[in-house]
Amino acid sequence: MGEVLKTWVINIVFVVIFLIMLESLLPNNSFKKYVKIIVGLVLIIVIIRPIVVAIKGDLYITNKCYKQLDAYSEYNIKKDEKYSESQKEYIKETYISIIKNNIAKYVETNSKYKVENIDIKLQDDSNNDNNFNMESLNILLTNMGHKKSSNEINIEKVNININKDNSKTKKIKSESLIKALSSNYGIKESRISLYLK
Repeated sequence: MGEVLKTWVINIVFVVIFLIMLESLLPNNSFKKYVKIIVGLVLIIVIIRPIVVAIKGDLYITNKCYKQLDAYSEYNIKKDEKYSESQKEYIKETYISIIKNNIAKYVETNSKYKVENIDIKLQDDSNNDNNFNMESLNILLTNMGHKKSSNEINIEKVNININKDNSKTKKIKSESLIKALSSNYGIKESRISLYLK
């Protein structure tokens, strides 16, 4: 940049010196005013030339800048999509966690059962970013029994079963609980399953 400016100033100085010498050599007559016009145009061209070159070069630089900005924008869009996907997944996990806690509290306060596990499947709806609908709801329950005092020790009988099916769960029909869960969480009654352990 400094070299270009130095060359520009030197060119202007040389042209001005040349034009002054040319003007001084010309006699005072009507022809001299035409020479002054031409000398002025040459001086203007010498002064403007680096600016025009800079603008043309600037256009080249501007094109390179736009290409860099486009590349940067594409990178940011991809980065934003990754971030958006991870954010959607986090929102989905948080939603499921809150719903599980709410269902567990509701079941334990409004029935004789205690919730051991809840399995929620959501509908895959890619159009709705943060609007989740439950596809199915499976709840594993245990009988609440009586409340223990702080001195009681709970000893459970251990059964060893050699059969392949160790799970002693059975599907139960609690119409009132299923209807309440259906109306509270907007899921069809046929898609709610309750199992007792």
